[in-house]
Amino acid sequence: MAFLLRGRQAVMNPRHAMCTVTCGMLGMGVVLASTVACTRTDDAMNATEPEREPQQEVGQAIQPASGQPVVAGGVRFEAWAESAWRVPARGEQTNVALGLRVTNNADEPVRFFLLDTLKLELTAADGEPLRFEAGRDVTRKFASLSEPVAPGKSLLIRRDASLRWTSGGDGALRLEGSDGAGGIWYFDGLREGTYRLAFAYASDRTHVGKTGGIWKGTVVTPPVDVVLR
Repeated sequence: MAFLLRGRQAVMNPRHAMCTVTCGMLGMGVVLASTVACTRTDDAMNATEPEREPQQEVGQAIQPASGQPVVAGGVRFEAWAESAWRVPARGEQTNVALGLRVTNNADEPVRFFLLDTLKLELTAADGEPLRFEAGRDVTRKFASLSEPVAPGKSLLIRRDASLRWTSGGDGALRLEGSDGAGGIWYFDGLREGTYRLAFAYASDRTHVGKTGGIWKGTVVTPPVDVVLR
């Protein structure tokens, strides 16, 4: 999915749009100012299991999404998140572990394109979606392709975030994170209570350069319940 960036505002460019994804608050997406050549310099953004143990470890506080995982194109998709988020004191922040777990149920290895393909959905207990904001001033080089995921193996694509209060007398509680390519995303206006978190993944690429075997499609995971307290 391709977008165009203007300053910190993300505007979808229909000339490069690969598909349409209806994701509620995901009206604004992570964006690209121009097509860049991405090299694999940041392997921390993704890791196959179990070869890269530090990247795929999931602590006891991490819970899989409720309901049945989504299976599409031979791949199972699940949202992962810490089940309890602590509201930080003003001037401090709380780190939150988040990720999209994909499991290859097919017979061949598969890769995932990671540049501007992954977004988050956050919904309050009353069903009201929070607005997803994102943008990028400069795109930096990063690992735009995952390692190949062998049949029967899983990949945890990390999108760790933090909770903090925005500046100003009426500062809001914000959940924010990075896309690994110089972009940021955030949700404002969080309060104590229960939320539902899901991941939306969309990619129209089957090849990057001479590398093929890339998963193509659009999917939204079932949500995981998290408690902010």
